Amino acid sequence: MRYPKPLPPKGTIGFVAPSFGCAEKPRRFAFMQAQKKFNQMGYRTDPGPNCYAQEGIGISSTPQKCAAELTEIGRAHV
Repeated sequence: MRYPKPLPPKGTIGFVAPSFGCAEKPRRFAFMQAQKKFNQMGYRTDPGPNCYAQEGIGISSTPQKCAAELTEIGRAHV
């Protein structure tokens, strides 16, 4: 089993969109509050491009865009 390295102090937390996104209340507010809390703790946050997307009913973006987002965030925060 592979274990990731612990997040260093002042590290960056990358977020990818859940399947339904965080474009509307109350999810958007909760997500923004969570980021604010992480920032207050000294971490940087990096929400992916689809976190606030709303490109359909009950979906943040296309499966292709969501897959690309997941791949990119993995590369950016290794």
